[in-house]
Amino acid sequence: MIKRAAILVIVLAGVALLWAESGAVVTANPSPSALAAMSPADVTEAYYVWYLDYLNSEVMCHPLLDGAYQDSPYLTGALVSHLDELVADSCGFGLRADPFLCGTDVPNRISVLALASDAATARVAVYGSFPTEASVSETRPLGTASLLYEDGHWSLDGVACP
Repeated sequence: MIKRAAILVIVLAGVALLWAESGAVVTANPSPSALAAMSPADVTEAYYVWYLDYLNSEVMCHPLLDGAYQDSPYLTGALVSHLDELVADSCGFGLRADPFLCGTDVPNRISVLALASDAATARVAVYGSFPTEASVSETRPLGTASLLYEDGHWSLDGVACP
């Protein structure tokens, strides 16, 4: 029994170490103080990492069609309402183009680049890395995220597709 517990501790420690080294420190629901400390680029990256993880999970459902986005602290209320309308208009058949990915292809990972910000608004460029047949990733722009500073933190308010 002790041997099993020791093996379990070692395996869990290894998983935690790999997770920490990957930089995956994103949570779906950060604490208010953690959210308040995030820059516009941090908020954008956190939401997209959660979004891609959800798309690639074993849930086998889309975060928009599943409604998983509705309680996200990373989104403004106005964006949630807009997404609700898009989903309702799809009649359960799915969306023609993903409003965050600006298409139907799902990237392996994303990267963000802060473009501009002031005290109340910010813009962040979002890029996706996509696999190719040559096993080399191709990076291309996904869109430009707009953020608002409200309630003491940054929130995504929309994504303009290229």
